[in-house]
Amino acid sequence: MPFRSSRSFALCLAATLAVACAAPVQAQTVDLRGGDDATGSSFATATSPDTVTPQPVPPLPTDADAAAAPITPAVPDPNATNYGKPRPKKAKLYRPNAKTSPPLPALVPYRGAPGLPKGQLNPPAVAKDAVDPAQPAPTTAAIPRPEQPRKPVVEDDPFAPTGVAAGPLRLFPFVETSGGYETNPNQTTTSVKASSVLRGEAGLDVKSDFSAHSLTASLRGGYTDYPSNTDASRPDASGVVDGRIDVTRDDKIDLEGRFSLATQTPGSPLLAVPGSVFITNRPTIVSEGATVGATHTFNRLSLGLRSTFDRTEYGDATQSDGSQFLFSQDNYNDYGIIGRAAYELTPALIPFTEVGFDARVRDHTLDLSGFARSSKGITARVGSTFEFSRLLTGTVSGGYADRHYDDPRLADLRGPTFDAALVYAYSPITTVTLRGSTILAETTLAGSSGAITRSVSLELSHVFFRNFTLGGIGTYQVNQYQGLPVNEVYTQGTIKAAYSLTRDVQIIASATRQRLDSSLQNSSYNDNIFLLGMRLQR
Repeated sequence: MPFRSSRSFALCLAATLAVACAAPVQAQTVDLRGGDDATGSSFATATSPDTVTPQPVPPLPTDADAAAAPITPAVPDPNATNYGKPRPKKAKLYRPNAKTSPPLPALVPYRGAPGLPKGQLNPPAVAKDAVDPAQPAPTTAAIPRPEQPRKPVVEDDPFAPTGVAAGPLRLFPFVETSGGYETNPNQTTTSVKASSVLRGEAGLDVKSDFSAHSLTASLRGGYTDYPSNTDASRPDASGVVDGRIDVTRDDKIDLEGRFSLATQTPGSPLLAVPGSVFITNRPTIVSEGATVGATHTFNRLSLGLRSTFDRTEYGDATQSDGSQFLFSQDNYNDYGIIGRAAYELTPALIPFTEVGFDARVRDHTLDLSGFARSSKGITARVGSTFEFSRLLTGTVSGGYADRHYDDPRLADLRGPTFDAALVYAYSPITTVTLRGSTILAETTLAGSSGAITRSVSLELSHVFFRNFTLGGIGTYQVNQYQGLPVNEVYTQGTIKAAYSLTRDVQIIASATRQRLDSSLQNSSYNDNIFLLGMRLQR
């Protein structure tokens, strides 16, 4: 049968292989080079099976052996290239140095974290060794926000004087000298004589630094010398000292002291004298005054009351015929009282109303022309102080003034009044200033009770560089004399430049053109002034 024959053949083949494996085998070593054994060559040897030493076969490695055996990492070849690319640098870990590096700030809760008061960013500080109860949890921790550096203070005027400290006061002294040329120093119509100009001026500004109360002062004094026209040489001075005493939050006491020294134009109607003679020198006008007042505030309403006293003294004049005209007989005292009420609609808009009464008492009942010039006057005005976005600030007021004289031959001096002081900051380097005023001026002109003087001035200042400022000012003034057909129109234009070398040294230059047109004979004049000088300030 085929099945049995195949099985028998397989059994026979297995038996034959078993016998072949068990039989001894002779091993020979064959010299591949064909060498002769008689020559003693070591390449041809015959070895019997009895002389062969069996070599042990190493066992295959297991998984346990592979895990236990250490792995030696390959050492990179320093000369190997990175295919033309720079070899990446090894990253360095930050390891702070306890001696030189400050410790990292502690974590704090983030804004609005649970348990943190509303609006508070960081918990309150605790002692160094105490346990911080506000230690944030990992879910609320945040890096603390660093303190923002304070922005540097930008100075509006980097060349402004710094002043000298004197206790709680800051003093700003200055000295100014200049020289130039003036075409009409005496400001006359006839006998015009030009001259060179030498001028010296000194002054002091004071500002207080009290926690309460206030004290400010501004003092000026100068002298103008004309070497070629000594009769025109003249002094000038002015000063104001203001003080405020804060008695309580709502009660304040206001104090003021003031003085001025000026000279009069020889051809002015204010110096008119009887006859055909005229004044040749510059007689002085000296004024001193003081104000004492108090202000009380009721919420937004402020009520104030002030009393004033002013003394005016005239210097004697030299006439064209050589005689003296005693203007000192016209000296007088002025006593006044002023009431003021203001209401603060907003911090930038405060309207007010004022009513004042004063009496001018002459040292002599009759003046040199035989008129009794003692008088009483009343003034009322309504206005407002305002500040719109700090671009436009100032005060504007309008009202009416009336003055009655003791002499019935002198008509009452009356008329509307307008006063203003506005500052418009067009840009940080350009400023425009507008001023207007109305004054009831005294006169010695026979037959006239006085003059209503209205003036307006416009000033423009522009900073071209940090240390160079150029400005101009124009003035227009009208004098209307009561009782006589005498009118005056005065105009003045000035261009002034200031170049600051340092905070303490300035070079200044100015050019001024002034003109007076008067209906009174021999009173009009033209005058041009050119000055160049230096200012030392602190």
